Amino acid sequence: MTDLMALDTVSVRLHDGRRTLGQGVGADGHPLDAVARLARELTAFDQRLEAGDLVITGGLTAACALGVGGRLSARFSVDTVSSMEVAVRHH
Repeated sequence: MTDLMALDTVSVRLHDGRRTLGQGVGADGHPLDAVARLARELTAFDQRLEAGDLVITGGLTAACALGVGGRLSARFSVDTVSSMEVAVRHH
């Protein structure tokens, strides 16, 4: 299996067009650490993750409210080699 990217090298900057609302990098809290913690906590209750279970590991920034007419953009970068921007708008 080929490793497509090291998740700890992913960084994100969240903005609303006027100001940066948050930023973070995977190395600050690797997404797979959240899955490992969940698995440990489930074990304490005699439960476990099963194949096909969906797990949301959280985000690299704090959540931000998006009011009607608002727009949030996030620029994701991997190592400084490539980046991608994703935007959402609330109508």
